[in-house]
Amino acid sequence: MASPILIVEDDPFHLKFIEDQFSDDAFAEYRLECFESGDLAHDWLRQNKPNRAIIDLNLPGKNGVEVATRVWQKDPSASVVFWSNFSDPAYVRAIAKIVPEHGNFGYILKTMAAEKLQRSLKGVLFDGLRIIDSEVQGFINRRNARRAQLNPVEIEVLNLIALGITDRAISAIIGTSQRTIQATATSIFDKLGGDEEMTDTLNKRSRLVALALMEGEINRDTLLEHETRRSVFAKSGK
Repeated sequence: MASPILIVEDDPFHLKFIEDQFSDDAFAEYRLECFESGDLAHDWLRQNKPNRAIIDLNLPGKNGVEVATRVWQKDPSASVVFWSNFSDPAYVRAIAKIVPEHGNFGYILKTMAAEKLQRSLKGVLFDGLRIIDSEVQGFINRRNARRAQLNPVEIEVLNLIALGITDRAISAIIGTSQRTIQATATSIFDKLGGDEEMTDTLNKRSRLVALALMEGEINRDTLLEHETRRSVFAKSGK
């Protein structure tokens, strides 16, 4: 039986573009299992264990990171290509957190030319190479050259601030003082390049969120992840 290659892509144009990369006879021993949502792919993964996958990051239902997590739960040695419109560091950071020790991944933007795309897909899926799109890597390098990276606590505080949560509530969620939360917010502001003079035309917390969005440090998926944690904490009554 032909080995499956999982493809999860909700845009028909991009799905066809990916499928065309496997039209060569060299891939005859593989079958493409294509799904248009993260939920459908997740259902298929209940009974199947692909060793190779190409996953869009921004999907209806479960997002690409959640689908990839399930792929690696089924087979920690699987190779996964993340196929995306976004070069945000937040996405790269989310992926790095879930890659198992023996797993491999690539991060490829949808703007990549067909010839280069096919080489990259082969490199990740069949040769075990870790390939990060040059535009994504360049974005990360430029960001790192400008400022220090945020640490895990700062990332959590940043997302909770962006959700509109008060310092008092954040301190309870994280388990530290309000003064520490305020100091952490100032540290984040400085790292994001918020060195402009604060005047009565700027709100510091709102400006912090704006800088984080412009720098790609937070996005819809990171906010949903922290919104879930906030909801669980609120229901606990602590």
